[in-house]
Amino acid sequence: MSQPSSSFLLRTFIGSNIVTLGSGTPYLYSYYAPQLLSRCNIPIDYSSNIALSLTIGSSLLGMLAGVLVDINPRLATLVGSIATFIAYGTLYLCYKNAISSTLLLSFALALVGFGAISGLYAGMKVCTTNFPNHRGTAGACPVSLYGLSGLLFSTICRNVFKGNIEAVFLFLLITCSSMSLVGVFTLDIFDFKKAEGWKYSSKVEYLEEPVIIKPDQDMIVSDSDNYNNKDHAHSKIESASKFSPELNSYAADIDRTPRDSAAYLTSDTLDNRSPLLTQSQISRSADTLLKYKDATKNGTFTKIEELDEQTLWECIMSPKFILYFIIIGILQGIGQTYIYSVGFIVQAQVNSMDQSDELIDTATIQATQVAIVSLCSFFGRLSSGFFSDLLVKKLNSQRIWAIFAGASFMIIGSANIIAVDPSHPTLNNVYTSSMIFGYAFGAVFGAFPSIVADSFGTKNFSKVWGICTTGCMITIKFFTSVLAHNLARYTQPGESTCQAGAKCYGHTFQVIEMSAFVGCILILFIIGTTYKKAKRN
Repeated sequence: MSQPSSSFLLRTFIGSNIVTLGSGTPYLYSYYAPQLLSRCNIPIDYSSNIALSLTIGSSLLGMLAGVLVDINPRLATLVGSIATFIAYGTLYLCYKNAISSTLLLSFALALVGFGAISGLYAGMKVCTTNFPNHRGTAGACPVSLYGLSGLLFSTICRNVFKGNIEAVFLFLLITCSSMSLVGVFTLDIFDFKKAEGWKYSSKVEYLEEPVIIKPDQDMIVSDSDNYNNKDHAHSKIESASKFSPELNSYAADIDRTPRDSAAYLTSDTLDNRSPLLTQSQISRSADTLLKYKDATKNGTFTKIEELDEQTLWECIMSPKFILYFIIIGILQGIGQTYIYSVGFIVQAQVNSMDQSDELIDTATIQATQVAIVSLCSFFGRLSSGFFSDLLVKKLNSQRIWAIFAGASFMIIGSANIIAVDPSHPTLNNVYTSSMIFGYAFGAVFGAFPSIVADSFGTKNFSKVWGICTTGCMITIKFFTSVLAHNLARYTQPGESTCQAGAKCYGHTFQVIEMSAFVGCILILFIIGTTYKKAKRN
């Protein structure tokens, strides 16, 4: 089989999306956390540590998930399904029996994160590997559904179970583990390296292997032949050399005098000069290389084999990986910090408003913010994958511009959330910021997996991506610590919530705004160096 069949691609694509849709329940934590902690008599001081268990499971254990996915995505979904079953089973028993154990709850939530990330990584790898010509769009679909999962399950649970958290855990136990188990029967990866004639350029599409011009000691042409064909060959080589370093030297040599050109390309005497190739060979080679002009406008012939030959150590020690690690850490930390802190933001704003005229339902507003973030994250992930493909295929540009757009939106969102008139506090900026941050967070994670796959290949993709996402543990801890200090500073003694409005979180988002700006600078640095390298080649 020279290429994957339509039925194979359809099966793996649908399976990937089902698995990831059932894996996005870590974002559902805010839906059941208050009731769970109250039922199990967990002090509020320990709530942040329990929530951190989700990040540990999805980030730190994400490296283990990446190893499993690279071994076999079916194995990863099987392990993820078992982990999810045990996790929600443990939460179900703890809630039902009111078991007050911080360690047990933390263990269960870490398994929730691990099971979720195992399914996500499996779906991402299958789609980015099986659809290389549309890697951004195909990879964005499972990532988008992962982001939408929180909204879907929270809506179902709220409308069907009406606050019955015990039934919620039982529902998640059965549904999520079953959806992850679908991957055991559907996920598979097509081996393009065994498909004859298929070579992949990370920039655009599969190509035949370029012709490498080699010396031929038996072929000699005369100077007269060289003179007659010089102009014709030069025009072809000059164009082809823009796309192949192998012909750069020949284009330069032809610009010399006929005698100098003959010294390099021909030999009309029997001295020690070795002829390189005939003029007809030059012409044919130029014709062959020119066939790739439309498909490789930046001249990069990157084959899957070359990227996959890199060891994991070579990947993570490369300067590009280090930059990706920092950028992902910053932007992921910003996005998740907003998701975790939006409840505090709503409370601070509501408490600073005059409620004499109307009763404001804080809980409903908080749930609405979660829904907005989830929905906008879905659209951000989906659109950025399509946009990144458009950048490469139609605009001859780099995918990472999509990440720059996401980081820029985070700067705008940070400025917007603190732009509140103290004399007329309102929740309008909170709704707007939830849309901006949700979309920006989704945009980053809709395009970045494809960028990592393009840069380091698909063999070690899940391990590399898993390591990339561990950086957020540092940034989340930093941003949430700044927020905690910010809240404590403006919370009056004896009060449980901050009532100073935007002051409660203003400094935090100034720090976040500056961090997003640093991310933009690093992205522009990558874009500039990549452009210079392509131009030099």
